[in-house]
Amino acid sequence: MQRKLSQWATDDPTKQFADLYSLLCNEVWLRVAAHHVFRNEGSETAGVDGRTKSHFLADLDGNIVRLKDTLKADAAKLKITPVILCAIRG
Repeated sequence: MQRKLSQWATDDPTKQFADLYSLLCNEVWLRVAAHHVFRNEGSETAGVDGRTKSHFLADLDGNIVRLKDTLKADAAKLKITPVILCAIRG
């Protein structure tokens, strides 16, 4: 989907993407993103909260659902600007 969005934006620079944030809240996308992060070197290093990849994976389903819910709850606080949209389009 990311490649499609990129291609659409390249093909039609005037195209507007109205609901990209819902894709970020999609559980499948969050799982794919988590697995990409977990493959990074240093991914076992604890974060500022002291938790590691192992902690997150111990309750992967619950953590993905909580992350999705948090993102959706915070969506109302976000302010999308043309500058951000230009950055997304590359």
